[in-house]
Amino acid sequence: PACRRDMRVPRHCSVEPHPRPVDLAAAVATSVASSTGRQPAGTPYLPTSIVPGRGLALLAAPLCYMYSSPDAVYRMFRAMYCRYWCKLYTLSTCSSPSPALPTLIKTFETLLQELDPEVVAHIHGLGMPVASIALPWICGAFVAQLPVEEVLLLWDRVLGLDSLLPLPLLAVAVVCFRRQVILSCQSGQEVVETMSDITQLKTVPLLQAVLFQA
Repeated sequence: PACRRDMRVPRHCSVEPHPRPVDLAAAVATSVASSTGRQPAGTPYLPTSIVPGRGLALLAAPLCYMYSSPDAVYRMFRAMYCRYWCKLYTLSTCSSPSPALPTLIKTFETLLQELDPEVVAHIHGLGMPVASIALPWICGAFVAQLPVEEVLLLWDRVLGLDSLLPLPLLAVAVVCFRRQVILSCQSGQEVVETMSDITQLKTVPLLQAVLFQA
């Protein structure tokens, strides 16, 4: 995405992008120069220091249903990346009310353990980290898992709360909703296959269920 080269992005990110590994870049450049006798054109790191994470472009896709102009889509994507999505690509320990990825995963694990310890124990018994189920959902803000209208309903909660916490809450709700199927699984691969298609699920009722249950 263009935001990886947009120098306005790092100035407005709610968490600081990972710094470029300058020392490593210098070491690579020195090694190349010494082995080839030529000075390299530059380092492979983008000037914004934004890591081009997998699925980053997907986070712009739902916005294409809301704006007809590519410029408008990009401006909204940039604003949401700077305020929210950048937190999905960092190991920052910033906490509530708007935590980053490590705290979001911890929230998922803690809440699921509280609401359904049997499912957690079963998943662990299969040799599978329970966080591995939710990680792709949370990192992609459910874009690759839910229909566009459901994604936008979820994002509306993110905007309303000014926090990414609805992401782990929905992940917990999905696992609790599919608990009987998960408990029947005999391997970690079966769990992955069972949870690979959640396109028929509805965002709002699931969030309400987990909030009322909690």
